[in-house]
Amino acid sequence: MNRSLRLAVYGLALANGLGLAGCASGGAPPRATAEVRVLERNAEGQAHRALPKTLEGCEFLGAAFAQAPVEAPAGPYLLDELKAKAARRGGDTLVVLPGKPVIQGRLRGSIFLCGDG
Repeated sequence: MNRSLRLAVYGLALANGLGLAGCASGGAPPRATAEVRVLERNAEGQAHRALPKTLEGCEFLGAAFAQAPVEAPAGPYLLDELKAKAARRGGDTLVVLPGKPVIQGRLRGSIFLCGDG
């Protein structure tokens, strides 16, 4: 086997091994989408389109958005997609703006881990 081919095979094996190690050391296990509760609220003291980054007794895991495919009805699809993203990140609470507004085909949300509270 020539040198460049051996290096390519070795690099691929190393990259695969690192990828598997990264998967094994992930954070919280994903939840079922049905376990994610949805709250509607604005960030206090912020513009009316601002999502909260704090929620009493909860850990902020990040923001997410869902984009509607052109052929799908936006509302229910987008909320289900956001709940699935929250579940994959280990969150149990999704906060969206009141009325769940779809702006330019997107629905935004903040993901929190609140525990059993």
